[in-house]
Amino acid sequence: MKMKKENASYNLRGVYDAAKYFNHGKHGYSELIALNKDFKPGREHIEENKANNSFHKIWYSYRLGAFIRFVQEYYKDHMLCVGVNPRPTALKSEQGYNRGATDADIEQVTHFYFDIDFEGKNPTDMQLADLRLALMKMEAFYQDQGFETPTLNYSGNGYHIIHKLPPVAVSDYPDIKARQHVFRGEFQSGFSGELSRLEAIIDNTLDLSRKIKLPGTKKPGHSRISSLEYVNHKPDEALRDYLLSLDIQPKDDLPLEIRVKDMPERFAGLLKQDRFIRDFWNGTGKTKGDTSRSGYDYSLIRRCLRLGVTDINDLYAILALRPGGSVRAAGKGEKYVRNTIANAIKG
Repeated sequence: MKMKKENASYNLRGVYDAAKYFNHGKHGYSELIALNKDFKPGREHIEENKANNSFHKIWYSYRLGAFIRFVQEYYKDHMLCVGVNPRPTALKSEQGYNRGATDADIEQVTHFYFDIDFEGKNPTDMQLADLRLALMKMEAFYQDQGFETPTLNYSGNGYHIIHKLPPVAVSDYPDIKARQHVFRGEFQSGFSGELSRLEAIIDNTLDLSRKIKLPGTKKPGHSRISSLEYVNHKPDEALRDYLLSLDIQPKDDLPLEIRVKDMPERFAGLLKQDRFIRDFWNGTGKTKGDTSRSGYDYSLIRRCLRLGVTDINDLYAILALRPGGSVRAAGKGEKYVRNTIANAIKG
C-alpha cells in the first residue's frame, strides 16, 4: 500500500477543521506558535536571535479565522503548532511580548493526546500503513470501556490519538496530569506487543501546556501534510468520569523488600537494543542535567516509561538492580524508589 505524497505546503480545509475541533474560543484563547528552525535557546543567544529574526512567533486568538492567517503568514520556513488546551488569556513576558504557556498557566483541560511514532525517524509508507491498520484494532479498547472513539490525527511521522473531554478545572484536580499518565499506562499495556512488533512507541509527554503540529500543515522540508483522519467532536464524558475516579495517591502497600532473581525480560531486551538505556544503566553518557546517581536513576526510569516498560514492579526491580545506582551504592530504600518512579511518571 503506497501512500500518496503531498506537494502542497498546507491544506486550508484541514487547518480550518483543526480550528473547529479544538474550538478554544469557548474556554479561552488558542496559542499558535511558529517554530523557527534557526532559533537558539538561552539568554546568551538573545542578540543573535534578534539579529536573525529567529525567535519563535506566538499568536493568541479566540477566532477560527486567525488559524488561516497564521498559516499563510508563517508556513514557508516554520513548523506550525497549536496548544491542545485553552490558554486563559494572551500570555505576556515581562517585556510585553507574547510568550508560550507553561503547565502553571493552564486552568482548564479539554484535550490530551498520545503521540505514536516510530523508533526510526523516517518511517516508510508501508510502516505508516501498518500502524494505521493497528490503530483500527485499538478502537475496540475504547468501545469496550464505553468511551468515545478518539480523534485520529496523522502527524506525518506517525499518529496522534486525541481525546476530547468536558472541561476539567485544574484548580479542582491539580493531579489531572498524573491521572492521564495512569490511563496512558493502561493503553500501553494493552498494545505493547503490537507496538513492539511495529517498532512504534508512545511518547510519555502529557504536559497540560503541550502543543501539537497544526493539522493541515507540514514541517518545512518534509513532504507529508498532517491531517485529521477521523474526528469526533463529542466530549468524552465517560473518559472524564473515569479519569477523575482514579485513585492515584501514593500507595504504602509496596513491599519493603524486593527479592529480585531475574532482570525484567522486556528491560533485558532494551538493554541490548537501546543505547540510552545502556548508558543510563551504566551511569554514563549524560553531558547536561543531573549526573548524580539519582539523576541517572531518574533518566533510566523516564527512558523505560517512554519505551513501554510501565509495570511498577518491573520499574522497582530495575532501580534495585542498577549497578552504581542509589539503591545498591548508597543504600536507598523503598521511599526513594517510589518517589523516583512517581517523579518520572509526572515528568
